[in-house]
Amino acid sequence: MTTASAGPKGELVKSLGADEVVDYKTSKFEELFAAEDRKFDVCFDCTNESLKMASIVKKGGKIVTIAGAPTLESIRAIGGTHFLLSWV
Repeated sequence: MTTASAGPKGELVKSLGADEVVDYKTSKFEELFAAEDRKFDVCFDCTNESLKMASIVKKGGKIVTIAGAPTLESIRAIGGTHFLLSWV
């Protein structure tokens, strides 16, 4: 599991099970994981950055967001043609 966290919180999230921590204040995750062998099957968006995540998810992968509805642009960026919005 990879996550983003700034500064000293990086060690906390590692202790909670993260394999890799990206310091979002000094690095751009969309650049770090752009290579095909670094892409993800699933991205979980808590910060309304689904469009950036479209470049780091594998073809056929999924982006799950709790930060609002995805834009049509972000859906098309990962090859999608529609989405399902479910309220629990």
